[in-house]
Amino acid sequence: MTLKFSYISSMKSNKTGKMDLDVKKIDAQIRENISRMDPSKLETGLELVKIKADKNFKKLGYASMNAYIMRLARDKGKTKSIIYSWLYIGEAYQKHKDELEKIGFKESHGLSKLPGLEKALNRYEKSEVMEKIKSMAVRDFLRFAKGNLKQAIQDLSQGRRKKTGNKGKVFMGDELAVIINHKIKGLPFDYLVRVNELAAEAIHKGEKIFYLSVKDMDEYERFEGEFIRLIDRLRKRRI
Repeated sequence: MTLKFSYISSMKSNKTGKMDLDVKKIDAQIRENISRMDPSKLETGLELVKIKADKNFKKLGYASMNAYIMRLARDKGKTKSIIYSWLYIGEAYQKHKDELEKIGFKESHGLSKLPGLEKALNRYEKSEVMEKIKSMAVRDFLRFAKGNLKQAIQDLSQGRRKKTGNKGKVFMGDELAVIINHKIKGLPFDYLVRVNELAAEAIHKGEKIFYLSVKDMDEYERFEGEFIRLIDRLRKRRI
């Protein structure tokens, strides 16, 4: 079954005749969705998008979307990263709904691929991305979307560079944060873009970033696996 979602919009008229989101009802719906044994990632994500839009979280008494998500995670016994992943699924689906419906993208193809869709479209041709988002496994597609840093550096050293739609523009949420000068010679352009993308993602989620220097990509790849396992263990202890 193709992904086509319709649900009752929580909206009401104000004195000017315009329609306002009933933010409290949306918040209640999100909490109800999360309480289910198998929450709908897309439905919850689309509702989270409404909370984020026009800073509607402030109507619920939160200074930021991150503060809202932190409270939601604490109240519902979920990790912040899981709730953010649902938000990113909702944002990606809302932005690329027409393209996804056109290719017949289904829930069985893997909703967890959607957070990587924008990155992939900025790095590769649309036709290639849309073919791979259906055919690849989730983990493989997310790696594809991020790009192979080792291969990117090798390509650059040989004078090859992949076409990117945003030409080195890095966004934090929907806002432009950094522009990498693609004319700089002797520097790995794709590597610089990816480093700044990771920093922007972390800041956007209210996380911390740190600097680590490694000898080469092989050393980094060995470190990455151990680091991810360590972080998972530490976060489980905090829940």
